[in-house]
Amino acid sequence: MATVKKLSKLVTIGVPEAETPSERLVGQKHLINKINYINFQNETVTANFRHKRYDRTFSFPVKPQPCLDENLECRWGETALPPKEIDAYEFQDLAIESHQRVIRFVPELLDISESGMMFRLPENGTELSEGKVSRRLCRGIQVQVIQTGAHFFGNLASYTELTFQVELQAVPPQSFKWINLERPISLIVSNTDETLYAGECRIVEAQVDGQTGRFRLKPLREHLQRFGTKEFRSPRHRLVPSPYVNLRHPFTGLLIHRNVIDISGSGFSIEEDDPDAVFLPGMILPQVEVNFAGSFRFSCKVQVVYRRPLSSPDTGSRVKCGLALLDISAEDHNKLLALLHHAKNKHCYVCNRVDLNVLWDFFFETGFIYPQKSVVSG
Repeated sequence: MATVKKLSKLVTIGVPEAETPSERLVGQKHLINKINYINFQNETVTANFRHKRYDRTFSFPVKPQPCLDENLECRWGETALPPKEIDAYEFQDLAIESHQRVIRFVPELLDISESGMMFRLPENGTELSEGKVSRRLCRGIQVQVIQTGAHFFGNLASYTELTFQVELQAVPPQSFKWINLERPISLIVSNTDETLYAGECRIVEAQVDGQTGRFRLKPLREHLQRFGTKEFRSPRHRLVPSPYVNLRHPFTGLLIHRNVIDISGSGFSIEEDDPDAVFLPGMILPQVEVNFAGSFRFSCKVQVVYRRPLSSPDTGSRVKCGLALLDISAEDHNKLLALLHHAKNKHCYVCNRVDLNVLWDFFFETGFIYPQKSVVSG
């Protein structure tokens, strides 16, 4: 049964699925190094403010400038509050989010202006480990949420290998009351070029503040059947040395490397550490490079069709993800099939060069060509 908690105009529904994070102190030098790395990558840190009158917290990205000592300048990001409204809020802290860790620190606020803020860094910050499920920030990814004719648009704020965190906007006369929190919704995730995910989800948590809504969604299906059932499945092969995949993650833009467990002509499976898992069933990966020790490689488009745990004394906490081939060039597919056939039978050659005289001799010896055939009469 969902619970409802009201904070002024803020309504929170549900209980977030999170683990108690572990903490450790990090020094000022470490903070400076992380801030300079974020500046070098043209990324942002999160500034947290609390309303002075209402019990509401707002978070938005700010851009840190190069930091040489304890003095830090941060400039407003694109989604910052208008300067005229800043006086209504009290600064809380800054947060650096990276994969499974969040570093929070409370610098001394020296100045605030239309261009940004000036701080004096503290001696220490606190690094929080998010536990097994890690939240990854996303940028430039659009979402659509559909339920019984109600259609809302927004952005994908973050995701884990189990859930999506989306931010939606209700454009009048729309209202988030149109969403039945106890019923499934249809989620479509896309970038400017193509769809990256589409499927049904249930609402785990919801926060509504006026025309802005933040929803945590969990996919209903953990296994997809992309293609119809076949009487004879493509055999999967474990190759030595095993190939590996390289790709830019479609949600985060991070470069990902994974080992291939087994491979067939219709897809392959990969393994990854559970704490660092980045794939969830239904996700489409538009550009994946499969590399065979540098001797042969090909690019393809795939979809994650399942995710299974591989926990054992030998493997530790690991998961196996199955990826189905959606698009690959005919030339690369022929090369892949030739390699797999030869791996199965060393006497089997596909697309190999042949001596035409030997080939014709083989046709006549086996009776494949006989006098009654029209090709002989010609």
